[in-house]
Amino acid sequence: MPTDRSHQMQGHLHRFVSDLCGQLRAGPPAESAGCRVPAGCRFPLLNLRHALFPRQLRRKLRADLVTVLDAEQPSPTALKYWPADHRSPDMLIASSPDDAGRCPLGMPIPPQALWIGYGRTPEEYVESGREHVERMRDILRGSGFELPAAPRILDLGCGSGRMTRWLIQEANQGEVWGCDIDASHIHWAQRNLRPPFRFFTSTTLPTLPFPDGHFDLVYAGSVFTHVGDLAQGWLLEVRRILRPGGRAYLTFHDRHTETLMKTPAYSWVGASQELARYGGLPHDLGMLVLDRWPERGQTTVYYDHDWLRESLAPMFKVVEIVEEAYGYQSAVVAEAV
Repeated sequence: MPTDRSHQMQGHLHRFVSDLCGQLRAGPPAESAGCRVPAGCRFPLLNLRHALFPRQLRRKLRADLVTVLDAEQPSPTALKYWPADHRSPDMLIASSPDDAGRCPLGMPIPPQALWIGYGRTPEEYVESGREHVERMRDILRGSGFELPAAPRILDLGCGSGRMTRWLIQEANQGEVWGCDIDASHIHWAQRNLRPPFRFFTSTTLPTLPFPDGHFDLVYAGSVFTHVGDLAQGWLLEVRRILRPGGRAYLTFHDRHTETLMKTPAYSWVGASQELARYGGLPHDLGMLVLDRWPERGQTTVYYDHDWLRESLAPMFKVVEIVEEAYGYQSAVVAEAV
């Protein structure tokens, strides 16, 4: 028969676990005037040395709490999107464009904080976009693909429109959209590059607000280089929004990327250090994802060509894989079937 003492201990345990779960949900306690959190004490109730329980019960509690912690703190989840100025409860997007430098096309150049490593000067940033678009045009044309007179194009992962701006002729004749999970980039692009371009904030989840077969071309420069678990879902979504016969132009890391990153020309690339930490690409590479959490810019993905081909089948026909199409990244041209 349970004793009054055991009933008392069960009551203590129930209140202890309830309080602990509440603290886990609420997060670390905030300091306030006259109430300082002791150093090293993130959750005070986790310090069992100060709990008024017998030693044997404390040991049992330590073991039982593993189950509680697992239930209250699930596995990491991928980032959904990155809000602009997330520290502020309010948001204003001004209607007037930036009073900043202009590119040769007469369009504003974003502040350096939005260059994401593409160049050290405004001129280098703008020129990198032009070079990547011209390289894409050449590869698509060489593969036998020509855009229609009034094309529909999506820049998937557009940043602040670094490449998008060089599609001004296509935008004036048809429809050019850009999307990104970083709302700071999208807000700047909406202020400064719209019209003729259109932009929206997307998420890491593989869903886009367009009808089936809407686009002639979807391109993604250095996007699938950062998408891990959801890569196959994104390939399916790209196929859904492409018309039959449309093209996907996607850049990615491969074994040739690894070779290039070992050369002095690309020794500055941060991904090379992460790959070296892992020990390089394994012999039986299919797909390697480094630094998975959170799935932002830190995540780096590498593909074997055969694995990528199988991932694209059967919704795409791989037309061509071109090495060094986007700096040290390769590109795949795939036809929607």
